[in-house]
Amino acid sequence: MFKRIVLNIIYNLSLIFLVFSLVWSFNNRHYGLIVACLFLLGLILYLKMRLVKEVKEFARKPKR
Repeated sequence: MFKRIVLNIIYNLSLIFLVFSLVWSFNNRHYGLIVACLFLLGLILYLKMRLVKEVKEFARKPKR
C-alpha cells in the first residue's frame, strides 16, 4: 500500500508540473511543448485513474 501512496503523490506532482508547463508554453508560444504536455497529461491521468481503480478494489477485498 505504501508503494501506491508514493506513486499517487508522484502522479499528483507531475500533473501540477505539467499544468504549469502547459500554461508557460502557451504564453510563450512553444507549440511543440504544448503538444508534449498534453500527451503527458493524458498519459498521467490514465495511469492515475488505473491506480485509483486498483486502490478501490484493494480496499473492497475482505481481509482474512
